[in-house]
Amino acid sequence: MIEKIRQESDSSSSAIDIRDHFCSLTNNIISRVALGRKYNERESAINAKVILDEFVELLGTFTVGDYISWLEWVNKIAGLDTKLEKVAKKLDTFLESVIEEHLIRNEKEENHASEAKDFGDVLLEIQNGKDTGFPLQRDSLKALILLLRHPRAMEKLQNEVRGLAQRKAEVTEDDLGNMHYLKAVVKETLSLQPPIPLVFPRESTEDINLLGYHIAARSQVIINAWTIGRDPLSWDDPEGS
Repeated sequence: MIEKIRQESDSSSSAIDIRDHFCSLTNNIISRVALGRKYNERESAINAKVILDEFVELLGTFTVGDYISWLEWVNKIAGLDTKLEKVAKKLDTFLESVIEEHLIRNEKEENHASEAKDFGDVLLEIQNGKDTGFPLQRDSLKALILLLRHPRAMEKLQNEVRGLAQRKAEVTEDDLGNMHYLKAVVKETLSLQPPIPLVFPRESTEDINLLGYHIAARSQVIINAWTIGRDPLSWDDPEGS
């Protein structure tokens, strides 16, 4: 990154915006940890950043068909379904190439034995039968990420689990009643990262006035769980920083 900035400064007398350089650096670090190497437009035929940008853009796109099923045809007319299929195909092609690289590299045991394992290697090991001891679900990963961001909370939770494990051969579901801090971590995770940001639409059964708003009977109501978990009136630190 420093070399790139130096080259730009030598070729231009104007100020340099280093935001793109830091963004590229961050992407490269994540790519090397998760996928084993850097993926960018200069070093790979597949521009992973462009694919991910398109993917994230689609994630934030409002699709009326998700909330009003009989209007699903609007997505097709607007071209959203076609764009979604194209991005999904690009993403699948990229991920298939990453998996293929790992499989080829792992076959060369003499060359790979001394290399550090990345996240892709770990996932392939799990697929091949190596058990992690617990199911790796999306909510579990969210909790792990939040704990990594808060070392003191992670240490407190580890001490609670270890203290219980020292008195028993194994920890089971029957012990959850004594793991109060674990329950707090689960609740905090679901508050910060709800499984579904927007709860599925509900239909009001009668007229009602709520917080100054009139909601007529048979109205479709969508509850924003994401906003509720980040309401500064209810939480001292709504973003969990």
